[in-house]
Amino acid sequence: MYLSQMSNHKKDYDLKSSDPELNSNIENEFLMKEIHVAIDKLPENYKSVIILRDIQGLGYEQISNIVGVPLGTVKSRINRARLQLQVDLMDYKKE
Repeated sequence: MYLSQMSNHKKDYDLKSSDPELNSNIENEFLMKEIHVAIDKLPENYKSVIILRDIQGLGYEQISNIVGVPLGTVKSRINRARLQLQVDLMDYKKE
């Protein structure tokens, strides 16, 4: 009887930590996963240049040589990729 009563009794637990640094680390880890998901959804020509520029830190000229497109095209693709990421990640924007 007691076990059946316990299974019917649900309790919500407050899982927030009193340590703000821990909460911040968890939020940052979640956000990084969401950013990677958003990058993976980009068209390949945008994904490759945004990874080379913003993750690997390469210069525009280097990216142009690697992907084999003119410098202006690289800059345009990076800009369009960033704009798309802003749209995709708008829900996570801090006020």
